[in-house]
Amino acid sequence: MALVVLACEVSVAQSSGDPHFSDAAASLFTQSAFAHGYIHGYEDGFHAADQDLQFGRLSRGVHARARSHPENLIPSQNPASLRKGYSQGFVAGYADGAAGSEFRAISEMREAAAVLGTELPNNDAPGSGMAMAANFNRGFEDGYFAGQAYAGKPRAPLGDFAYLTSFCMGHLYGPTADDKRLGDPQKAACRGYATGFRIGYSDIRSREANTRASAK
Repeated sequence: MALVVLACEVSVAQSSGDPHFSDAAASLFTQSAFAHGYIHGYEDGFHAADQDLQFGRLSRGVHARARSHPENLIPSQNPASLRKGYSQGFVAGYADGAAGSEFRAISEMREAAAVLGTELPNNDAPGSGMAMAANFNRGFEDGYFAGQAYAGKPRAPLGDFAYLTSFCMGHLYGPTADDKRLGDPQKAACRGYATGFRIGYSDIRSREANTRASAK
């Protein structure tokens, strides 16, 4: 089932007027429902925080909340993953907006897509694209939460993310039931893991920086 819904994400993109599917990071959004939901959530959260600031709601302790079911408004064939991404993006965007920080999510997504480049799964290849996209999204989602967990611990800032893919290949996503003729599911998942890790890590670090700035 996962293979089918991720492949359908591309067909949804082709028939949708969603501007993210024509963005420089479109290749990332078509491969990952979580990433697609995240960018929508971040935008909504950032805007909601701006509105709460302008109307004085934040000073009264009133905070906007994320949509419960964003998949009803955002085209996706993997609503569960999109919903998780949207929720995380909203929290990150709201925190940045409330702190008066820059809108950073789209530039980070574009950078991530550029780094991956042609390594992103190819959905034009029959069968192969389905398997690779499904595993890429699974890895992205797992990596995002792993990045948050890592950044939330008292460690020195992580400056070099190059090791993440090799770490993942050595420790995560071992042999699966996927047909090996469809490619290397572990490699696709690990590329997603490394990408999601950076986004999750960045969210926590940004939140910590916002907290330090507001305490001055």
